[in-house]
Amino acid sequence: MATHTPHAPTGPARPTGPVSVPFALAGVLYLALVAAITLGRVPWLMRTDAGPGSVLSLQTWLDPVTWSTGGTGEFVANIVLFVPVAVLLRLAVPRLPAVAAVAVGILLTSSIEVLQIPLDRVSDPRDLVANTIGAVIGTALTLGRRPAPSRRTPSGAVVARRR
Repeated sequence: MATHTPHAPTGPARPTGPVSVPFALAGVLYLALVAAITLGRVPWLMRTDAGPGSVLSLQTWLDPVTWSTGGTGEFVANIVLFVPVAVLLRLAVPRLPAVAAVAVGILLTSSIEVLQIPLDRVSDPRDLVANTIGAVIGTALTLGRRPAPSRRTPSGAVVARRR
C-alpha cells in the first residue's frame, strides 16, 4: 500500500503576497489621470519664473521666493492628488511595507517634476513636497488595515482567506 507524501510544488516562485487586481486596475487608471493632470497640456498660457532645471536646481530649493509664492489651495490640491496614489498602492499590494509605499510616492512625484522640465509646465519643489505629504497621509490611512492571512491548499497553492 502506497502512502501519499506531499511534494514541493514546481514552477515559478510564488509572489510574497497577493495582489488585488481590482485595486491595481484602479491604481493604474488613477495614475493615468495624474499623468494627464501633471504632464498634459494646459489650456492657459503658462508663465513661469522657475530657473533652469527647476527641482533639479539647488538654487531653486534654497530661494525663499520658491517657498513664499503659490497659493495654499494649490499646495493642498497637490497633497490631495497623492493621497489616493498611496491608498490604492497599499490596497493593491496589501503586504507592501508602508515605507515602500511612501518611497514609491516620492519616486513618482520626483519623476513627474523632472518630466515637467522640458514641457510647458512648472517644475516646482513645493509640488514635490506637497505630493510627498499626500503619499505619507495616504499610507497612514492604510496602517490599521492588516493584510488577510493566507492558507495553503492540499496542492500547495496559497489562498487568501475571506474575512
